[in-house]
Amino acid sequence: MAFLPVIFLICLSVIVRRYYVAHGAAAILLAAALTIAALVGMTEFLSRCRALSFYPVLTGWLLLTIPAVLMVVTRARPKFDTARLIESWRALSLCEKLGWASVIVILAITGITAVVSMPNTWDSLCYHLARVEHWMQNRTLAFYPVADRRHLYMPPGAEMVIAHLWILGAGPSAANLVQWSAMLGSLIGVFLVAGQLGAGRWGQLLAVISAATLPMGILQSVSTQTDYAEAFWAITCIYFLIQLRRDFHWAYVWGAGLSWGLAVLTKGNGLIFTGPFVLWSLAGLWGHKKHLALVTAALVLCLAALNAGHSSRNARLFGSITFTHVPLVNATIDPQVVWGNVLRNFGLQIGTPWEEVNHMSTQALSAAAHWLGGRINDPRAMYASDEFSVPRLSWDEDDAADPVHAVLFSLALLIAMARPGASKGLRWYAGLWILAGLLFCAVARWQPWNSRFHLPLFIVFCPLFGALIGRWLNAQMVAVLAGALVLCSLPWLFYNKQHPWFGPLSIWHLPKQTQFFYKRPGLLQPYFAVAAALNAKGCTQVGLDSGPEDWQYPLWVLLNPHNRRIEYVKANNVSGHLAYPLGDFSPCAIVSINESAPSLIFTTN
Repeated sequence: MAFLPVIFLICLSVIVRRYYVAHGAAAILLAAALTIAALVGMTEFLSRCRALSFYPVLTGWLLLTIPAVLMVVTRARPKFDTARLIESWRALSLCEKLGWASVIVILAITGITAVVSMPNTWDSLCYHLARVEHWMQNRTLAFYPVADRRHLYMPPGAEMVIAHLWILGAGPSAANLVQWSAMLGSLIGVFLVAGQLGAGRWGQLLAVISAATLPMGILQSVSTQTDYAEAFWAITCIYFLIQLRRDFHWAYVWGAGLSWGLAVLTKGNGLIFTGPFVLWSLAGLWGHKKHLALVTAALVLCLAALNAGHSSRNARLFGSITFTHVPLVNATIDPQVVWGNVLRNFGLQIGTPWEEVNHMSTQALSAAAHWLGGRINDPRAMYASDEFSVPRLSWDEDDAADPVHAVLFSLALLIAMARPGASKGLRWYAGLWILAGLLFCAVARWQPWNSRFHLPLFIVFCPLFGALIGRWLNAQMVAVLAGALVLCSLPWLFYNKQHPWFGPLSIWHLPKQTQFFYKRPGLLQPYFAVAAALNAKGCTQVGLDSGPEDWQYPLWVLLNPHNRRIEYVKANNVSGHLAYPLGDFSPCAIVSINESAPSLIFTTN
């Protein structure tokens, strides 16, 4: 039944295309925003009723999908102009056909990887997927005692989608498809925004290829990180905001508002990356005070409504709607802090395989920080005690860089700001992008894995890159650049550190359950042994004693799912006083997890 949300999305795209939005690709973006907004609303409603389980969720999707299918069949039947599509394809040059084919191949390879491999992102094994299991067990999003507070306070947008897929019967690999779908949607958004910026056929193609070949994007598209989902909602929001500036229509207002709210519900950085574009779009309505007031109210309504449930739960427990238990925000904001963060974040994107080159880059960035009176290692703007250095080139989704793209994008941006030939629209877009990046550097502390947080910024820049290069270079040079980007992406496509295609540890050879332990293979046997002992004893009421960075999700997979219940029995934080959503809990065993291995204690209490 996991296909029901997809059927609803397809039908809604047809309806939106028929009645509200002229462009088919734009209809998909609006339909996606409406679909996930409906999913969030359904989740919050069923959570309040403590009915977040198979039959209520199935009923909800049937109530949405059946009318949508009937409307498509009876009133909004799509008309496919096959002849026109064939003619458009024939009109493309050979190089253009190869370019679009390469995008399809990248999508196919990442899609296959996502389906075949198991989700094994470190944070997902700690909390992303574990929190989904708790929601499904408890049949509610209500907070529960837990050692890792990220289960509770982190934005839950992407995990809500995973929850619906799992509740409707999809397997663990379906969790990877959320990010892969976000990649597909982001490419559609990049294509549309590039067109808005005046890019021709080659410019739009280059924009899409530059997005599809981002190493971090490729790695995240087959994972359960949430940055690609955030990037999708950000580029969707920006598309509708630009459309709203050009041609006022309420469909654009709701598209912008819903995608804005979903970006924030997916990750807090979404507010930073989209904020400048939202203000710019509203400024364009300054001469129409009535429209300005109504649009502002609509955007704020969407943002508040989609985030109300999660924010209220945070406020009740933590006293803040944006609680974090670690210093993720800069201690102060001054030019030295912002400049230092710009340099440190840029440094994460220029790593090479050669330590000597990386050391030289570190020294150059340190000198640049001193130029403005700052320090490259500034505790006011750095996470914990980490020291900055330009890292080696990585194939890991946690810290991979986009070095080729970073250099190309930086050069394009500098030329665009310096050349008088750039249009006013391109300059505005570039300025807003710079402002979003500076806001990120001004607010967010630098962390060694910040490169994954940069993915939305890279996706948002791709349309500008395509529009600029498409104007400056002829078709042959654009084709060469696009081909080079595709070739550079191949290592990340096939040698993903956690989902490799080749070698003895490839996704084709390694057993499914073993794939969860790619990053910590030493824990494989202890987890299997503990799960086997619990299953042999028929123990289904399992207490958990672990820390914030310990892996919980593998236990959910390895234990017998029949009448299984897992609860934290030791939560030394503010959540410790919460009642279990399912009521009293008497474990038959307690699993104690630490960084070395899980241990097991059977108990009669």
